[in-house]
Amino acid sequence: SQWIQAVIGNLTALGQWEVFQVVALVVCFAWPRRSIGVLTLVMRMAHVISRLPTTWDSEWFELLTDLALVTALASNSWPTTAMRVQAGIFYLAAGIHKLNSSFLDPRYSCASTYGFQLLVAAG
Repeated sequence: SQWIQAVIGNLTALGQWEVFQVVALVVCFAWPRRSIGVLTLVMRMAHVISRLPTTWDSEWFELLTDLALVTALASNSWPTTAMRVQAGIFYLAAGIHKLNSSFLDPRYSCASTYGFQLLVAAG
């Protein structure tokens, strides 16, 4: 019963966009169709776009991932080149986000330890 109360509490805290997304997701699982999946992703993209420019960095990545998936689903193809480029951009962005003073400070981060171990191993 606590689990049910938690679910109900979380559902009542949802906004209009989140309710539409939950309904679309349930429909997508109940009747798995490509068009319903695309609609669900487009709704999520519209939700992120509606909150621009006050979104988190992770939501930008979510938006780009959804856009690539919608493009692939809508075109009945699998754009492997675009997905590789996107993955490369995401890894590069994650690396850039990690490069800050706390990450490079040996008092707070293990990055300097790993770097030192690589130097020792390289000889």
